[in-house]
Amino acid sequence: MTRSSTLLQRLDDDHVLSEVSDVLLAACGGDDELDEVIGGGALVRPERATREGDHREPAGAYLTSVTVSGFRGIGSAASLQLAPGPGLTLVIGRNGSGKSSFAEALEILVTGSLRPWEDRSSVWREGWRNLHDAPETAVIAQLVLEDLGPAVVERRWPDGANLDEGGATVQVAGEKRVPLERLGWERDLAAFRPFLSHAELEAFLGRPSELHDILASVLGLEELSATLERLAKARLQRESVLSAVKKDLNPQARVRSCPSRFEKVLVYWAFVNSRSQSFPLYSDPSVHFG
Repeated sequence: MTRSSTLLQRLDDDHVLSEVSDVLLAACGGDDELDEVIGGGALVRPERATREGDHREPAGAYLTSVTVSGFRGIGSAASLQLAPGPGLTLVIGRNGSGKSSFAEALEILVTGSLRPWEDRSSVWREGWRNLHDAPETAVIAQLVLEDLGPAVVERRWPDGANLDEGGATVQVAGEKRVPLERLGWERDLAAFRPFLSHAELEAFLGRPSELHDILASVLGLEELSATLERLAKARLQRESVLSAVKKDLNPQARVRSCPSRFEKVLVYWAFVNSRSQSFPLYSDPSVHFG
């Protein structure tokens, strides 16, 4: 389900007026679309994901174990056993015991990339494979999937393959092995990435702006923030125009801005003639021609 279709569904559920919902939906589309709708143009509303197969809620999962071989600080196959279920799990060990290697292996397994490595040198990115006592490079996770039961997710790299060239599969108990996309995690993993590097965690203790940016990235709030900024900008622009129009239509304000009594009379009289109405010249006691 797209961001716009999700917003549309919530607006309909809350019975928001179409005039209001059109503006909100247009703001999701961009500046041009927002200007078009505010100017009286028609909005092309997003389709609701109501057809079978358009959207499937991703399966919830609990981790049972992670087995890693030939990756980072891990040579021959090593496993980390966990108790599947809700709650907080702490992995504690001395420096160099492989905690980060397991965490990074799990991230590359389900997302296909390691975000902390993206800005690092090619030497770092190319040195991810452990060449000591490792017959193969693979990451295998055993999961318990809600409504589906036990499953095995694995990513393997043939000799000479780059980090982003490993193929990922999933096999649910009683089913054939299929590509990882079968779980429907792609969109949610991109919008709500469940992994934070050590550097990103350290930033939590930094400036509030840094904390906000990281949390926004983790929660997938960048697009919503851009929509809010777009609405605020459009509102300020139109409030400025409205204020200028009100000032031009206010004879008292225009009269007060004139430096001499004669100019005040001319401005007020011109306004009366332009409106084709008869205004008492001295109807407002706050207007002085002296």
